[in-house]
Amino acid sequence: MRKRLLIFGPPGAGSSTLARELATKLSSPLYEIAEIFSVPEKEFYPRPTDPSQSSKLYEELCQTPQWIVTGSIALWDSQIKELLDGVIYLQLLRLKRLDRLKFRETELYGSSITDPSTREFKRFNQFMYWASQFDQAGMERESKILHENWLRSLKTEILRVDASRSFEDSIQKILQWTSGPETISSSDS
Repeated sequence: MRKRLLIFGPPGAGSSTLARELATKLSSPLYEIAEIFSVPEKEFYPRPTDPSQSSKLYEELCQTPQWIVTGSIALWDSQIKELLDGVIYLQLLRLKRLDRLKFRETELYGSSITDPSTREFKRFNQFMYWASQFDQAGMERESKILHENWLRSLKTEILRVDASRSFEDSIQKILQWTSGPETISSSDS
């Protein structure tokens, strides 16, 4: 059984939403990288502000027998990957991800993201540009190539999930995978 899981994917793929539901169903503590680490004003992806933050998280995870971490840890050196029993990587086409992000941001900030005189408008447009570049950006930031290289460095099993599937189908597939026998590699079909 896989008890220590990382769930992540490109911006807008739904990893946080999926992780919250999975944590409830598995009665696992959930650690959300975006909430644990501060995000500098001009950056859109959380990173530890100092090495002690990732060390504290690592120490806590070492003492906890079952957990789910959601969010990418690919940009910062972390021993967490040595603790993983499995990684769930969500995949979703760029336009669908951007639609989801626009919907989410509109839900969070309302019409202020469409008013050029607001701070939210500027931040929304910067964020959407950042998210839109995921597929072609390089190794210096969160990107498809960074994620794929990081995934190749893992010694644990990876389940790739097509996030365009229904939410319930994805949850069922993951629940089966987490409770099943460990194998070398898994892929969503």
